[in-house]
Amino acid sequence: MAEKAAHWVDRVIPWAATRQWVLTGPFKRRWLLARRTDLVDGVLRVASRRISKWYRRATGRPLGKSGAVTAIQRFGKEWTDCR
Repeated sequence: MAEKAAHWVDRVIPWAATRQWVLTGPFKRRWLLARRTDLVDGVLRVASRRISKWYRRATGRPLGKSGAVTAIQRFGKEWTDCR
C-alpha cells in the first residue's frame, strides 16, 4: 500500500490536473452507508459518473475521460453516537 501511495504522490498527481471532491450526506444516510458497503459502492459510482459528466460539459470535451482515487473515511463522533 505504501508503494502504491508513493507512486501516486511521486508520478501521477504532480502531472495531472487534480481536484478534491468531498461527498457527504444527511446523518441518517451516513449511518446506513457505514453499515452497508454495497450501498457505498453504488453511491461512489453515481457520484463519479456525475462529476465526470460535469467536467466533460465544463471543458467542452464530450469524449473526455477522467479518473478518480477514492478514500472512504468512517470516523468521528457521529459514528459512535449511532450505535
